[in-house]
Amino acid sequence: MTKRLFVFGTHIGYSISPAMQNAAIRLLGLDWEYSLWDLDAEELPQAIAQLRQDECIGANVTIPHKEAVVPLLDGLGDSARELHAANTLVKRDGKLIGENTDGVGFTLALKDLQFDPQNTHVLILGAGGATRGVSFALARLGVARITLVNRTPARAETLAVELHQHFPQLQATANPAHLPTDVALIVNALPPSAPVESGMLPLARDVLAFDLSYYPIETPFLREARRTCARVTNGMGMLVYQGAESLRIWSGLEPDVPAMFRAAQEFLSEYTRRHA
Repeated sequence: MTKRLFVFGTHIGYSISPAMQNAAIRLLGLDWEYSLWDLDAEELPQAIAQLRQDECIGANVTIPHKEAVVPLLDGLGDSARELHAANTLVKRDGKLIGENTDGVGFTLALKDLQFDPQNTHVLILGAGGATRGVSFALARLGVARITLVNRTPARAETLAVELHQHFPQLQATANPAHLPTDVALIVNALPPSAPVESGMLPLARDVLAFDLSYYPIETPFLREARRTCARVTNGMGMLVYQGAESLRIWSGLEPDVPAMFRAAQEFLSEYTRRHA
């Protein structure tokens, strides 16, 4: 019987996860199939119930369900427990466990860019599940300050408090009256459709602008960043690396990461062409 894997999210028809995961799965010789499951919040419990069936191995979870899925699970690994958010679901001893690979993906993407965030100031837009993974990863990498900006101030303030509790040496600030100008990295963790007042951001020649979204390939945030000569990158690298880590968790095997990159890029190029 073919085993099943999914990615759960809302309005994610552009997701490259099935293409890259199925490419890696084939190379590993596994009789598994990874599929997209586009669902609304009220459908999440039904999806989790289906995931408990014998033919299902696990799932990835993306916007906006990374935090909402936590109470539906039987337990959490260390990464998801710390972040209160899960992007990878796996069965262990008959129980459905949540893990979080966002931090691993983001860290490896920064390494590819040869960007060392140690002792820097980072500005992050958004305070959802992805921001939690990114901010904790940055704290572990030794950033000096993190400034969070979110449309719902309470979410950013709560995350800033948690960051300081876990990393007392870190200065974490939420929704300051004025945006900082001394940042080395700006991370846009907002959904692609969310408005970003790019003109108000401290973009400059020596700033790395990192959009966690990978579709569209160039978001308004990245377009403005490119215009002001900042270094720019989208979320493709983070997505592939976190997906590879998820596949390691499910299979215990080492996936072909370059093959995952190729499959992801081919799918996104074709998707972009068809929806131009």
